[in-house]
Amino acid sequence: MASCLLLLIATAAAVVFLCAVASDQDDKTPDCSSADNYTADSQYKKNLDQLLAALPAAAGGNGWFYQGSAGAGADKVFGLIMCYADYNATACLDCLSRAPASITTVCPGSRNVRAMYDACVLRYSATPIPATADLSVLYHVVMTDHGVSVTTEGVRAAWGPLMSKLTDGVASSLLRLANSSTPYPSWQEMDGLAQCSRDLSASECSSCIKSYTNRLGELFPGNNTGGAIKGYSCYLRYQVGALEITLPPTTPAPPSPQPPSGKYLMLHACTFLS
Repeated sequence: MASCLLLLIATAAAVVFLCAVASDQDDKTPDCSSADNYTADSQYKKNLDQLLAALPAAAGGNGWFYQGSAGAGADKVFGLIMCYADYNATACLDCLSRAPASITTVCPGSRNVRAMYDACVLRYSATPIPATADLSVLYHVVMTDHGVSVTTEGVRAAWGPLMSKLTDGVASSLLRLANSSTPYPSWQEMDGLAQCSRDLSASECSSCIKSYTNRLGELFPGNNTGGAIKGYSCYLRYQVGALEITLPPTTPAPPSPQPPSGKYLMLHACTFLS
């Protein structure tokens, strides 16, 4: 009986430890501005709360990406949220809900914030978010599947054709999303995913993904079965074996016809991804 009790205690401790590790991995250190902070009773804070409250539902109903704003003048707040395409809808919705709800606690008073999580990325700013690619690498992950046999030569040989397909595909996609594959020695394939924030132009997106592909040899030893590079603007992943894209969005609708000349209110909506 005592041995069973000790086993249960040990098992519970292991579960708690694993959960703690998962939590630590889920939350990357956000980039929080420290100058010109807003106060709790300011109009900027009210506008920010309004925007953050609206982002989850707006993105969830808009292809897992949303860019919008709240307020006007000097207190206007601009925001963007996106889910990553290799996370399922449940994980995406969880991230969409938790990230806006907790970010002001993590970055109290900050007017400009960039925060990345496993399943989504969140940004807000006191000025319009520039549609230029941030080429910085926030983190990279080396993946190893001990059930799959690879060689450094085989992995590096497959990188070239796969990354060429991904770079061309993501730039030409209105969704700024591409997945492809290339033959790997023997019967296997190497799959890959490239994704950009959909506010980026084709050239900015291509530049971001190319900057990541150029660092593959530096960041990955080559004898691993997969790897991922992630930043605020783009995401690149490869692996030997099937890679499931769990959030395939629908094709964006074509632009609506312009209303007749005269006084009118224009609502600008973007059908974006995660």
